[in-house]
Amino acid sequence: MSEYWIVDRIENNIVVLETNEKTHIDMPLSRFLGEVQEGDVVCLSSDGVYKTNEAATKARKAKLYEMQKKSFRNPEKTLAKSKL
Repeated sequence: MSEYWIVDRIENNIVVLETNEKTHIDMPLSRFLGEVQEGDVVCLSSDGVYKTNEAATKARKAKLYEMQKKSFRNPEKTLAKSKL
């Protein structure tokens, strides 16, 4: 994967993206193809539209789940595994 961003939040049809450098940029929701949610990994396609990278999003969520699993005694109560 070349360049990617993490969806930090969505406010008033603006998607706030977190960059690799931990800075934030705002993009209009209209620049995204399909549904986009907080925590999604998105990439910019050659046609100028942001698309969710399903595999990278799933891998990121699994990694976060494993990190929480190590931090908490009972992670199933703090993070819904079904969302992975």
